[in-house]
Amino acid sequence: TDLNDKIAIEQQYHKWKSCVDIYRDSLNDNVKIRVAKAYFDDGYTTSRSMAKYFNIPNTSAHNLIAEIKRELKTIYHENQRRIQG
Repeated sequence: TDLNDKIAIEQQYHKWKSCVDIYRDSLNDNVKIRVAKAYFDDGYTTSRSMAKYFNIPNTSAHNLIAEIKRELKTIYHENQRRIQG
């Protein structure tokens, strides 16, 4: 069961990684591309850190991060429907 757990974790990781790849490939707005780079590549994953990095209010940074997460969840659920349906 330990091996099965590791396999399940690995599969979940790859599902989310593919969602990130799909999300990044779909971006064509320079601001969104830069925000995604800061979030995924540079590690600014909290509102406070992203706000400081871009010199913007925490609320704005929170909204940017929330938008990324919302889009990723949408992509994930669409992929799950395709796989199951």
